[in-house]
Parts: sequence; C-alpha cells; structure tokens
Amino acid sequence: MREYRFRGKSRYNEKSHKIDEWIYGDLRQDNGRRAFICERKTLLETQVQAETIGQYTGLKDKNKKEIYEGDIVKCKQYIGGNFIEYCIEKGFVEFKNGEFGLHRKQGYYQSLNKFIEYDYELEKIGNIYENKNLLEKG
Repeated sequence: MREYRFRGKSRYNEKSHKIDEWIYGDLRQDNGRRAFICERKTLLETQVQAETIGQYTGLKDKNKKEIYEGDIVKCKQYIGGNFIEYCIEKGFVEFKNGEFGLHRKQGYYQSLNKFIEYDYELEKIGNIYENKNLLEKG
C-alpha cells in the first residue's frame, strides 16, 4: 500500500523556534486555507507555507533520499552497466495527469516511471524553493 506523506517549509516551528525549516508528516488545511503538517513521531502540528507543500512520490534516489514534489532530480541512463553521457535529464518533480513526473527546462514533461523503466539512475540534487538556480545549469 502506498504511503502518503508531505513536506512543507514552516512559518514557525514551535519545537526549534525556526522559520523556513522543512517539516515532514501528514497534511491538514483549515477553513481559512492555512496549511499544517503534523509530524508523525511527535504529533506536533506546524503551520507551513502552502506554496512549499510537496507530496512524497514513493521513490528514493540512488542515495536513499526520498523524492518529493518540487525536488530537482538528475537522471542518468545506464546501458549494459555503462553511463551514457548524452542521456542526462534534469528537472523538477511535479504531479500532473495523475502521476509524478519530471518537468524539464526545455518545457516538456515525462513520467518518473518512464525513467525507472528505461534504467535511469535518479539523484536528488536540490529543490525549487532553495536551489532554483540548479535548473539553469547544464
């Protein structure tokens, strides 16, 4: 069964007293459209910046890092155990047409499942909230 989990940047974290800290857990929105994430271990609920909310894709990269919406991912293809230099794709993860995919600088979108199916290695290199400049670099 798929695990649903979210992350978002805190408006204010009561535990650490910091702003802009990543909070992971269950998402809730109130009638005022404020967004909160409840951490599963502590059950502490923190208000988060709605524009930074991203859902966990269910995938991990080559370094076992969880991949969320808004993450910038580099995909390298390996054929016969060899890395193919011209087959590097980079973009940010978004949910579109009922699935998670990679939105690339060139403006086109590809399902993350296609990269897995065609033996690409995924590497999370940042996110669009803190590292948008990574999308500009080759």
